Amino acid sequence: MLRTKQSKLQLWPKVVENDISIRPEFRDGFWLYAIGKPATENRQYGRAVALAESAHWDAGWIRSSADVWAVIDGCWFDERTALMRADFFERFLRLTKGKWAGHPFRLLDYQRYDIVMPLFGWKRRDGTRRYRKGSCWMPKKNAKSALCSGIAILMLLIDFESSPEVYTAAGDRQQATIVHGESAKMIRRSPALRDRFRILDSTKTIHCDRNDGVYRALSADAALQEGLNWSCVLFDELHVQKNRTLYDALVGGGVAREQPLFLSISTSGVYDKYALGWDEWEYNRKVRDGIIDDWSYFAVAYYADRDADWRDPVVWLRANPGLGITINRPNFETLFRSAVNSPAKQNQFNKRNGSSILRNGNLVNRNLPKRNSKDVHVLRPSMVATK
Repeated sequence: MLRTKQSKLQLWPKVVENDISIRPEFRDGFWLYAIGKPATENRQYGRAVALAESAHWDAGWIRSSADVWAVIDGCWFDERTALMRADFFERFLRLTKGKWAGHPFRLLDYQRYDIVMPLFGWKRRDGTRRYRKGSCWMPKKNAKSALCSGIAILMLLIDFESSPEVYTAAGDRQQATIVHGESAKMIRRSPALRDRFRILDSTKTIHCDRNDGVYRALSADAALQEGLNWSCVLFDELHVQKNRTLYDALVGGGVAREQPLFLSISTSGVYDKYALGWDEWEYNRKVRDGIIDDWSYFAVAYYADRDADWRDPVVWLRANPGLGITINRPNFETLFRSAVNSPAKQNQFNKRNGSSILRNGNLVNRNLPKRNSKDVHVLRPSMVATK
């Protein structure tokens, strides 16, 4: 049985053990920190494993402390559904950019086993999805938008919701249309999907006639979004949201649905500690650390360790699970060398790529002027080329 470096006692899902395509780093638990406090550190871990085994599902999916409490409260992992949702990407979706354009959307190990399969595989006692709300944080160029676009299509087509309503939202309509536009391109490139949808580019709307579903990109006008009966909201780039108006107008709109999903996916950036992005990051952190007991909240975050050296290639990889795949490593190293050899460029590199450190649960930027250090924080670190 495969063990992790975080804990010699913690199990891995058998499907991970048998997947020969995953990278050695992932197999060794290099990115396990992203899903939070290890399950084995929860005193009820043994009880949760026993419950899983008695119900005949793979206890290896009990990976975080939050998972333990979920199992104690009756949740279980439906691996069949999880595999179907993950396989949907490769079977039906096609990538649209760069050298991978036109190729099947084959999920990377962290996308498959840390995000998609847990998000859709975990069920409540009544069989509905465990997660209702959540946030996923990762540095730029780790295929965030492509993953978000695929999830939106999945939620429109095979979430088995009557008349599903899927929305992408962001600080402005242009940003919201990035994910929506990517979804439209994926559909047009897919022989299996292009005849199942009607795409109206002028209104940024995608219709699915087979289930009377609709998928729209929302404007930033919060007054127009009151009363939406959404089944899924994907909030992109939450870290640049200027105020709570649009977010608050949307967040309660799914209460009439059986298993609504409100998922924020964002990159690191500079935050006022009183802003929405900071609040959501802190809630994510506290759920991952076991400070807040909320197993209905999906919490994943990729970042570097406290006091990490931004010059260390190990730190780059730890913060960026897509480095060398979605991020061109030689290009990144060129930017890094340029920054090292020029103080001016180094400052810009640090600023644009999140040179910050994590101390005592607070995120701070070592380069900020002291007069601003009480009010401004930086989520750490992006350490990738900018968009």
